[in-house]
Amino acid sequence: MSLIQTDCAINSGNSGGALFNTRGEVIGITNAKYSSSGMSSEAEIDNIGFAIPINSVKRIVTSIIENGYVLKPYIGISVSPLSEETAKIIGIKAGAVVQDVTADAPADKAGLKNHDVIVKVGDTDINDSNDLVQVISKSNPGDVLTFSIYRQGQEITLDVEIGSKTESALKDEEEAEAAEEEQAPQQPEQGIQGWSDNPMEDFFRFYFGY
Repeated sequence: MSLIQTDCAINSGNSGGALFNTRGEVIGITNAKYSSSGMSSEAEIDNIGFAIPINSVKRIVTSIIENGYVLKPYIGISVSPLSEETAKIIGIKAGAVVQDVTADAPADKAGLKNHDVIVKVGDTDINDSNDLVQVISKSNPGDVLTFSIYRQGQEITLDVEIGSKTESALKDEEEAEAAEEEQAPQQPEQGIQGWSDNPMEDFFRFYFGY
């Protein structure tokens, strides 16, 4: 991941809070801290924290403000890193292996197949799955990207038009509420259903996988 390292102390419950510079500008969203313990409530604070850069967040925040939902670039594949051993066997340096292609998704329409190895997108070399995620996340729906892939001993290129996928900004909360309703007996509503104690932490963990 691309993260900002900071020596600001991030205490338990601070994840999802803003990281400011000395001019009062938000430059990141805190999401992790270094610790020798797996329990955040028991962890020692070592003043080594991490934050998601604001450039990675602005598109999501803007989409929620303007549309009420998150509009994400999408091609419809899942990938995994290419092992060094396999790379040597097939004679390439690195790449991302296509594990699954969603039917009728942009990647499927472009001709990508399971077991294709993506080695380049446009001018960007793809060394692992994270490189591919970064390229796609910086694209806009409607962009056409040229994928260089290795397939059964041949290198071919395919043009993939980036699609879009919408995600509810309240998806985690809605799923949690639905699960609670299934497990608990029906009771009269009291008050107004709102955000959880730390909605931003849940939000960024869901959309960035942290």
